[in-house]
Amino acid sequence: MKRGKSVHIKNSQSYSANTSKLRMMVFAPLFAALTATGACIMIPVPLYSVPITLQVFFVLLASSILGSK
Repeated sequence: MKRGKSVHIKNSQSYSANTSKLRMMVFAPLFAALTATGACIMIPVPLYSVPITLQVFFVLLASSILGSK
């Protein structure tokens, strides 16, 4: 087997750009699942007839962590 020169391929995107995309790809389905399960968890409030769900909390948490597009 003949050894030749090694070929180095330069990546046009930086490491932080790739990790940011990976982070969005992992967190988006995670927060979708948390929002769906948070809709089933209800906290009854004695003064109001409508219970509070954790769905709103997970939506606000997702928006603060993921940010805008």
